Amino acid sequence: MNEPLFLIDTDVLSYILKRREPFYQRSRDDLKHYTRFTMSCLTYYECLRGYKAVGATKRLQVFQELLQITDCAVS
Repeated sequence: MNEPLFLIDTDVLSYILKRREPFYQRSRDDLKHYTRFTMSCLTYYECLRGYKAVGATKRLQVFQELLQITDCAVS
């Protein structure tokens, strides 16, 4: 049986990548329950476009590394 996926939206993903509390710890707790996560193609696009628009190369690299461990179809 497939395990349920944790769908992360753009705002929550941003908080996770910035380690902004309380969302960061809450998301870590949720991931313990779900074990797998994904994001929509809209979240993928918004993050990718946003990081490129402001030249946030370090954040873009972290985002791309995160894609390697998601169940995101666009990764």
